Amino acid sequence: APALNTNSVDDLVDFLEQADTIIELGHVGRDQDRKALLTSYLPVSMRALWRGLKAYDATHSYADFRKEILHLYPEIGARESGSLAGIEKLCAEFDGVGKSEEGRLRWFGIRFRSLVQKLQRPPVRVTNRDACTK
Repeated sequence: APALNTNSVDDLVDFLEQADTIIELGHVGRDQDRKALLTSYLPVSMRALWRGLKAYDATHSYADFRKEILHLYPEIGARESGSLAGIEKLCAEFDGVGKSEEGRLRWFGIRFRSLVQKLQRPPVRVTNRDACTK
C-alpha cells in the first residue's frame, strides 16, 4: 500500500502515482470514493488535514482535490520546472567527484542535463553558458 510519512516532494509524487494506480486498477470511478481511498493511506493527522481541504467536499472533482493538495507543496513547481537552486544543490552533491568515478560522473551528467532542459523550457530561465558557470 502507498504511504506518505515525510514532507519530501519526491515521496509525495510517488505516493500520488501509487494511489492513482490503485484507483485505476480498482476501477474506482466516483470522485468522492477516489478522495476517500487516496486519503485512507495517510497517517491520521495528515488525513485530517487533507480531508479538511475545500476540494475534498463532494462539490469538487478528484482532479480539483489533487490540484489543491499539490498547492500545499510549493516545491512541486520547482521539481517540475527546475530551479537554479536545484543546479547548485546538484553541483554541491557531486563536488569533488574524480575522473576515475565514471559512474558518478555519468549520473551527474544525466541529472544536470535534465535540470537544464527544464530551465530552458519557455520561459527560458538559464542559458547553457550560465548553467555551466553555476
